[in-house]
Order: sequence, then structure tokens, then C-alpha cells
Amino acid sequence: MNLAFLQGVSAYLQDMQSLLYARRKDSNLFVFVFLHAHGTKHTLYFDMSRSRSGIFQAPSQIASQIVGAREFNAPFDLKLAQCTTHAEIQKVQVDGQNRILEFFLTQKEQYKTRHFWLMCEFTGKHTNMIICDEHKVIIEALRHIPRSKSWREVRVGITLSPLPQRESTAISTPLDEQSTQKLLLEGYKEHYLKNKEHKIQHTLATLQHKQHKLKDMLHSLPKYEMLLESAKMYARYGELLFACLHTLPRDKIVQSSIEVRDFSGQKVVLPLPPHARDFQEA
Repeated sequence: MNLAFLQGVSAYLQDMQSLLYARRKDSNLFVFVFLHAHGTKHTLYFDMSRSRSGIFQAPSQIASQIVGAREFNAPFDLKLAQCTTHAEIQKVQVDGQNRILEFFLTQKEQYKTRHFWLMCEFTGKHTNMIICDEHKVIIEALRHIPRSKSWREVRVGITLSPLPQRESTAISTPLDEQSTQKLLLEGYKEHYLKNKEHKIQHTLATLQHKQHKLKDMLHSLPKYEMLLESAKMYARYGELLFACLHTLPRDKIVQSSIEVRDFSGQKVVLPLPPHARDFQEA
């Protein structure tokens, strides 16, 4: 996603009065529902996947179509719901030359008013969504980043360090509203539908692999009739061994078989279970 498009989205959101809610609908997909100053609702989807993040608009609600859609209740999701549900939008801006969309929100509680920053960072492999208080102290983040992995630590309770501005001789010009709307809808086709198709193909491939493994296991199983015969044979061995148990020594088994006489007095060689410690256990 280029900077001009993000600036166009920021301009598109300038007339939004409040954020009705923002919540996660898939692993990295978030739905934002805004209330326009004229009373109309506007829905945008933020894909916060690393290296392929983006914003798009769908012609209809897509939440129910998501493969494996479920409710998310991680600490970040709970804090996101708390800070964004029916929050007034004080400011929407892009962080200079960085692909970061910043929302400054106000939550009117029963006894006080609280202010929050919601940072949506579309920065390639470092893509993240961070909730801060009015002083930019981190409250929660989609991805926590330790100092061992980056100079810019993202951890609850510390002040969020600003990203340095990218040096560029060319000044980015925001897209106009018509171009922005067009790209938002194209993003649904190019971004979401392709991703959905990829998930479907991946799920089908996984299921087919499991199916092949189960079929191989099924073919390797012994036949039903063979199992019945085997069960009858070992049941007979058990009966003979039990009947002769009082005549056998109680020492530890050292041989793999033993010779006993059956109920008609005939000699029978019984194979012994390899892990049996004595004849009673066998």
C-alpha cells in the first residue's frame, strides 16, 4: 500500500464523526465501522498481515464468509473493543511520510472522559496495530516487539517511540476521493478474494493430505476375519496358561514360550508376551 493511497483514506475519514466499533474478524483482519457526520455508516477492512497489509472496502458484509471465522478474546481484542466502541473521532492523520494511520479517539465514560491513540502501522514486515493513551504510552498492541528484536520496542507500559521520517525529495500527493474509493473496492478483489481463495486451497490440500494418510492407515490394518481368528487363538492361550498357573514357577520369565498340556492332555507350546514379567502377568 503506497503513501498516496493511505493519505487518500485519511482524507476520506475526515468527515467521520465517530467509530462505532473496531474488532478482529480473522487472524489479521479487522473491521472498522464509522459513523459519518450525516448519520450514514461506512465500513472499512484493515488487513494487518505482515508484508501484505492493506485497507479495502467490500460491497457487502464479508464477516460471515471468512474461512474459520471466530470470536477473538485476546487482551488486545478486549482493549480494542473498550477503546473504540462508540468513540468520538477527534483526529485522523497520516504520520508524515510514514505509512501509519493515526486515530485520536475520545471515550466518554460515566465519570470521566478518556483519550486514546490508535496507531495502524502499514509498514511491511513490521506491520502492527497499537493502542496508546493520550501521552503515547502503550496500552496494548497486536504484536509485542522486544528490544532484542528491534531498536523500537513495543511493550505495554512504555512510551511508543516515533518512527523516523523517510527521506524523500518527492512530496506525496494524496489521492482524490474518487480514486481512493476505486482503490478501496479494487482492494477487496485483489487483496481479500485472493487471500480467501488461497486459504480455501490450503484447507483443501490439508484435508486431502489427511485423507490419503487415513486411507493408507486403513489399508494397513489387518482384515476383520483375521482379527477374529487371532482373538480366539490368544483367548485359548490365556485359558490354558491360567489353568496351568498353579503348576508354574513364580520366578521372572526368561523364555519366550512355555510348554503346557491342554485340557485333553496334549502338549501345547504357548508364546509368551515379550513384556510380561511373570506367568500371572502373561
